[in-house]
Amino acid sequence: MFFDQIPGRSEVKEYLKQTIRQQRVPHAQLFCGPEGSGALSLALAFATQLMCEKPTDSGACGECPSCRKNTHWAHPDVHVTFPTIGAQTKSADVIQLWREGFQKQPFMTMTEWFALQEADNKQGGINKDECLHMLKTLQMKSFESGKKIWIIWGAEYLGKEGNRLLKLIEEPTPDTYILLVAEEIQDLLPTIVSRCQVLKIKPYPEQEISDYLVSTYHLERHEAIQIASYAEGDMHRAIQMAQEDEQQQAPLLWLPWFQYCLQAKTAQVLELNGTIEQLGREKVKQWVQFGLGFLRMILLLRKGVDQTATLSDAAKKLVQFGIQGLTEENIIQMMDDLTELESQVERNGQIRLLLLARYVRWRQWIAEQRATKAA
Repeated sequence: MFFDQIPGRSEVKEYLKQTIRQQRVPHAQLFCGPEGSGALSLALAFATQLMCEKPTDSGACGECPSCRKNTHWAHPDVHVTFPTIGAQTKSADVIQLWREGFQKQPFMTMTEWFALQEADNKQGGINKDECLHMLKTLQMKSFESGKKIWIIWGAEYLGKEGNRLLKLIEEPTPDTYILLVAEEIQDLLPTIVSRCQVLKIKPYPEQEISDYLVSTYHLERHEAIQIASYAEGDMHRAIQMAQEDEQQQAPLLWLPWFQYCLQAKTAQVLELNGTIEQLGREKVKQWVQFGLGFLRMILLLRKGVDQTATLSDAAKKLVQFGIQGLTEENIIQMMDDLTELESQVERNGQIRLLLLARYVRWRQWIAEQRATKAA
């Protein structure tokens, strides 16, 4: 992985390159960013440049033996740890599967990684054997470069096993660099966080997402802007939507569903519930997230804050329709209900029935609000 393969992120890339040029690379660094932020890709690209034998101002050379090996994530002194399924399964046991998954999708999510391992409902984690293997390996001499790098993707999955690494993180062996990658700082042991230099990676700006979709997927500018708005800073989600047929884009199905709900078109809602169910649980969760964002826009607009600039004309009209037909209390009730829906979907609830329950409940709230207003 090289920096120029990662869309956008110019400021973060320049900062990381500068630490290498000025020889100020911390021995323990935490790349902390939400899903779709590119945190893992940045850590891998940073490792590639740190190992490069002929680095330039623009980045790793891409031609030296070290760069060629890192192109395939096969450098003997660059190790990767990630959550696995099974109490004794180490990352090395499934490293080829991980390489294939990451090569196909550089913004691979943890959910997708567990699916590749056929985890079903099993819990993944970074186990004791993996931590002991890490400690043992880093005590050994490097094979080629003189440096050793260990990347821990999903560092929050260390749990209490992370205590085994505290001394290593605080006092690593010479020329050893540990790069942890996590989504949320609060999910990590405080004793680990305190021993790392934290690099916070924010969600992607909408402009960077839309520019990337136009240049890479040749979308029309208005299509790219709309998807960037739906993606909410998640490049992985944006790429998924850009690659999908329009009818399979979960956020686009929110608009007709919400409109039918407001208009009490029961038959259309029932038909659309079946379509949404067929998308699968992960896309249903995308549908929920977009719904929450849409309702939030209505709520903010009622308070005088307009965030609808990136919406399509049809979506803007629906926002206005929602403002006229819903009270602030209605909107908050619906947002709470959608949040509960996401939890129920994760617990394998029957999606079609869950959506029907929302429709019935929301229609009841709207009817009660109108009855109160009429009285």
